[in-house]
Amino acid sequence: MNDLDADIKWLEAFKSGDKQVFKQVYEKIYRPLYVFVSGILNNDLTLAEDIVQECFQKLWNSRERMASENHVRNFLYLAARHGCINILRQRKSNSIANWPIEELLIENEHNAETARVHAEIIAELFAQIESLPPKYSRIVKMIYLEEMSTAEVAKSLGVSPNAVFILKSRALKMLRLKVLDKSLHIILVLLACLYAMD
Repeated sequence: MNDLDADIKWLEAFKSGDKQVFKQVYEKIYRPLYVFVSGILNNDLTLAEDIVQECFQKLWNSRERMASENHVRNFLYLAARHGCINILRQRKSNSIANWPIEELLIENEHNAETARVHAEIIAELFAQIESLPPKYSRIVKMIYLEEMSTAEVAKSLGVSPNAVFILKSRALKMLRLKVLDKSLHIILVLLACLYAMD
């Protein structure tokens, strides 16, 4: 079966309401969409969660109209953006209360696209961290996500601080090698992130 056949089969299953296929879409797009929304809403995590869930509900209700996997992704981001704009309309302060809504939309257009790219890069980085062997993935999460010190990680794992340093170095090297399979854009951004972590 070639890629086109696989894409057609996937789309047919999605449109017919195959819950397993829908779950795959949810698992693939949830994190970047959530990061995208929370970034626009200044990290209002509860509200971001509500908007993302509404987006997936809208997608489920509109699944028969989808034309491709890319259409699904664009639908979700557009629904998320509209959800955020509705919230921003409700929240706009008195200082911008008299602005025409078109100006508010134009101002947020660039921010929304930047947030979308950022969200997808973050999601890719998380996916690459998850794909590391467990001990390396755990080290990266503890140091960079949980913001634990080398001493705290060493104590938690029952190893020396030097062992933590070696594991961290190897994990970052693995991440750098993993991103070599990605597009040049993703490579450059992820490498910048990884070097910033060192």
